[in-house]
Amino acid sequence: MDREATRIRALLAHMHHADPGELHLRHQRLRGGLQATSVTRLAVRDREARGRWRVHTLVVKRLAGSAARESMVYQELLASLPAALAPRLYAADRGTAGHEVLYLEALRSVSAWPWGKLSAARGVLE
Repeated sequence: MDREATRIRALLAHMHHADPGELHLRHQRLRGGLQATSVTRLAVRDREARGRWRVHTLVVKRLAGSAARESMVYQELLASLPAALAPRLYAADRGTAGHEVLYLEALRSVSAWPWGKLSAARGVLE
């Protein structure tokens, strides 16, 4: 198992009090991430104490070079702001030669069209 998969399993096992060996991971590559080298949605299945399956999702974002400064933004700036402003940062791993991996809260899209509420759009544009 590679370092990243081991890190993901350990992180999720800690967050959800699960056995890392019992986690089932499913990766889905996402489009976007303007400066990221890759962005992946990760669905993790495990059994809770009563034997029922549960699913947790998170986003794994790989950054390199100057784009790795995004990690600092999450850790230092957004950590002090209300949670609604950005996805929650679960963990960040600094790799070699300016590579970073961010483990972020997976957000659900409410609407594909951001200007659906004209009053909200008006407030942003004024």
